[in-house]
Amino acid sequence: MYNFRPYNDRNWRMRERIRDRIIQGDAEKTVLRTEANELYHDIMPIIRNPLIGKYLIERMTLTLEDEDYFVGNKAKYFCGASGVSWPLMIDIENEWTLKDDGLWHNPEGQEVRLSISQADIDTIRRLTPKSTRAFSGGAGDAWMPDGARDFFDLMACDYGRPGRPGNLVSPGHLTPGWPKIINVGYEAIRRQAQDFLDQRHGNIMGDDMRKYIFYKAAAICCEAATILVKRYADLCSAKAAETKDPERKAELLKMADSLEWISKNPARNFWEACQAVLLYQLFLMTMG
Repeated sequence: MYNFRPYNDRNWRMRERIRDRIIQGDAEKTVLRTEANELYHDIMPIIRNPLIGKYLIERMTLTLEDEDYFVGNKAKYFCGASGVSWPLMIDIENEWTLKDDGLWHNPEGQEVRLSISQADIDTIRRLTPKSTRAFSGGAGDAWMPDGARDFFDLMACDYGRPGRPGNLVSPGHLTPGWPKIINVGYEAIRRQAQDFLDQRHGNIMGDDMRKYIFYKAAAICCEAATILVKRYADLCSAKAAETKDPERKAELLKMADSLEWISKNPARNFWEACQAVLLYQLFLMTMG
């Protein structure tokens, strides 16, 4: 049987922060996705969606906690959630409690603790219908079987108000193709796609057009993934520059070096493999 080493102070702090966390929702990704959709609205979906994801990746807030061994945040706040659907599914102002911190909190006794500001609630409710109409969920809103809208309006369904329930579920629950991210790397994948595009520059005929669109989308996705990982590398470098503790500074610089490497290349060790998969999942969730 494997004997685990005793936990250290750092692991204990991480455990306590995560165990006692209150997940704060924010509207940042809702805002960014709406902006991007207005910018790329007329482009075909297979190209538009990667461009929208890249737009988010270039602008969304990245965070790095003092205890972090790995990087990768989904929202602006610690263990937070961005672009949440709670304000659309729940009558927050009547079912939740406004506390002294200025945030609405879900009822005591619920296993997962949630909170959100009124400003974020208002932004999500204002922008989400516009964003939903622009994506596949808009088809579900436009037509439903007779009586379905009345049922949804009663809030009798766990999935909330009208629209496709699947739209509320991020594709990041799965990480298809992750071994290729570890063993091949984003640059080699992008290069394969770009070589196809370069060979047919100005000479796209027949079935190559369908393939061209696919490889163009793949190239954009790889560029976006590289940007995401590089941004975290820069964040680690910046954090190292202001860190006084020499041990943590060395750790942050090592993290920055590894992140810079895996932004394009295959993983060289176990830490890089774990970090690459974590950021690949975050990438899929953001692109979704």
